Amino acid sequence: MSVEFLTYKKLMEEVENNKQLLGMKCKSCEAVTFPPKAVCSNCCSREYEFIQLSGKGTVKTFTVIRVPPEGFEGEYVVGLVEMHEGPNIMVNIKTDRFPDMSIIGKRGSIGYVTLPSDKYSGGRRVSFLFFLDD
Repeated sequence: MSVEFLTYKKLMEEVENNKQLLGMKCKSCEAVTFPPKAVCSNCCSREYEFIQLSGKGTVKTFTVIRVPPEGFEGEYVVGLVEMHEGPNIMVNIKTDRFPDMSIIGKRGSIGYVTLPSDKYSGGRRVSFLFFLDD
């Protein structure tokens, strides 16, 4: 399958319908990229295969968004998570308490939520969330 045929919308449909988190593994350098792109993020090769990712990862850093953009409510946490397979992903972090530096290095897994339409999305949205392990 070619990445040209896997749009972000199709990637989200795959996640929602089949409960699969897909990445791409380069056949040249074996780097894993997420989300899938037209070329390898490491060596720019177009030779790759799709793989199912575990969704497991570790928080590397984070920030708290205190003034949310339109369509979002309240404060929320966005972090850089290093996935078990190698790629880094910016993702909202689900936490019930105000975050402090202790969440850096915490492990967890990526899930998703389906959000209602807003004036910018043009339809239902699927958003990734990183759930911390206890």
